[in-house]
Amino acid sequence: MSESILDFKLIKRWCLVFAAFWAAGFLFKAYYTFFIFGIFFWLYIEKKFHYQLYLLIIWIFIERFFQGIRYLDPTDTINIYGTSGMLLFLLFINMNNFSKIYFTKGYSIFLVSLGIIILSLIISFLIYGYNPLRIIGLLVCQLLFVLIIIYPKRDNFVKDLINLIISIALFQIPVALMQYLNIIQRSYLLEGNTIREAFADDAASGTFGSGASPDLSLFLTFFSFIFLLIFIRVEKIIFLLLGLFLLSQYFMADSKTPLFISGLVLVFIFFKEGNVFYDFIKMLNFKRVLIISSFLILGWISINYFYNKMYEYRNMNQTKEMVSSSVKNVFLNVKSWGKIQGFAQVTKLHRSKEGALSILFGLGPHEYTEELMYRVNRTLDRRLTRGGFANNFINNDSSLIWYYAEIGIIGLLGLILLHISMIRMFFSMDNKSEFFLTVSKIIGPFLLGLIIFAFIHPALAIDDLTLLTIWVLAALKLKLNLDEKMQSIELLKM
Repeated sequence: MSESILDFKLIKRWCLVFAAFWAAGFLFKAYYTFFIFGIFFWLYIEKKFHYQLYLLIIWIFIERFFQGIRYLDPTDTINIYGTSGMLLFLLFINMNNFSKIYFTKGYSIFLVSLGIIILSLIISFLIYGYNPLRIIGLLVCQLLFVLIIIYPKRDNFVKDLINLIISIALFQIPVALMQYLNIIQRSYLLEGNTIREAFADDAASGTFGSGASPDLSLFLTFFSFIFLLIFIRVEKIIFLLLGLFLLSQYFMADSKTPLFISGLVLVFIFFKEGNVFYDFIKMLNFKRVLIISSFLILGWISINYFYNKMYEYRNMNQTKEMVSSSVKNVFLNVKSWGKIQGFAQVTKLHRSKEGALSILFGLGPHEYTEELMYRVNRTLDRRLTRGGFANNFINNDSSLIWYYAEIGIIGLLGLILLHISMIRMFFSMDNKSEFFLTVSKIIGPFLLGLIIFAFIHPALAIDDLTLLTIWVLAALKLKLNLDEKMQSIELLKM
């Protein structure tokens, strides 16, 4: 059944299409957004509506790369809101399809939680007056989820999108390798008012943009787990090779935290699906022992790579000892933990603005919040034990702290409920496809791992591309089931 959805010829074609659009960015540079818009509206005129959606997804996975290397100005209005504009346009022209959709468990929670976040963002918008299109930018995962479900039925629609996203994942490895070897320009990182090119340990971010190597690691690990679990079931060597190929990015980047989270996810999967682990043990032979050993070697190399790069590029000696010392000091004085201090400082920041309103609804997703958060982080970094900043578990940077600053307690609650509703909808419908059966084994443990990652690391944005991918796959499973139900209803009417 996996072959019915995974089409390797189609994956090759999508890889070429994605490569062509990526290469076009180097040609058009500052005018690349206008080039994409031109194709987008030409497809509309030609009534190739499904290709508009494919183009939107390709654009979402490419735009951050060209913003990262400054071909596209990341502060320019059209570059900030281009994705939101195309997404709103596609939602508008497909509004009539809302009434045709039958939703199952979790949809009411989805609507309520989405409404909570939108209300929270509107209130913070009324207080601070940032551009309202940023609301769409934050909710791109959920709005794309809705768009895919309501999109008109078309043969091979689900198959096309799944193979497109897999091709995007595979394409990241050669891009990351070229970045690591400095064959193509590396992304620039913004640190306060200073812009610098990424060091080698941060360079391998694929098309995900500035400082996104940890995010890319999680994205590739997600698909690697899918391929490796399919391999366990069907024993086709191609799935093993694809899984290991995607994991090769760990050799090029400082991704010790994603590697730790990936290990946790594997433990969660084995506990959740004991038969998978049992089947794997039963199938053990020299080759599979070699695979397990490669995971252990991968972890050892990745961690040592980070510390070597800290010494080589940042002129820091004894980094391991510094990090170890910072961990001990935190356990001796928990109140000094960077995560606790971070939440405390953001609460003080809220109180200095609009008090309870700011705590409940946040400061909003705009540059003002980013500037204030940068000051908070730098202030806390100076208070940390020497070496603490080099340990993501110890330092004060956390995605959850950023969420708390941007959308407040109410918005954070709505965000959690949104993901709960997505999981409920995903598991409420059955599908016998090997691909979706495998995704169903991974999606719950992986989301739990992402929550832990969001607490430890600042890289998981609300519109994170790994989260977006999970929402897209959930939408495609629902789309497949809804189309089957609609077909059954039509047959009964005949």
